[in-house]
Amino acid sequence: MPKTDPKRDQRYLAQWRRERQAAGLCVGCGSERDGSSIRLCSICRDREREQNRVAAQKLRESRSSRGTCVTCGKRPIDPELTIYCLPCAVRARELKRRKRGAIHRILNNKTYRLERERSAG
Repeated sequence: MPKTDPKRDQRYLAQWRRERQAAGLCVGCGSERDGSSIRLCSICRDREREQNRVAAQKLRESRSSRGTCVTCGKRPIDPELTIYCLPCAVRARELKRRKRGAIHRILNNKTYRLERERSAG
């Protein structure tokens, strides 16, 4: 039995998806799209969303069990920040502030305090 070339298979699948998308069909199952998505019908979109959620959860659990930051997976977690390394905790804090619309820093915030202590020392 001849083995197939993975690059050739990839090119074929990419072409197949482009043809389905150009025809206005779901690239997952080939049915009519409902107009709420560019690529997928609602059934395939929900299935893909659930698969992504499960994969992200497994990745976070894996990183947490290894003792590395759940966001980047590169640095060990800071014992005072439970699941993040300091740079990721600072980024998460700033993102949360921007989403919330907060302007002023909260001086007794744990990540802010740790960041100030470590940059001063």
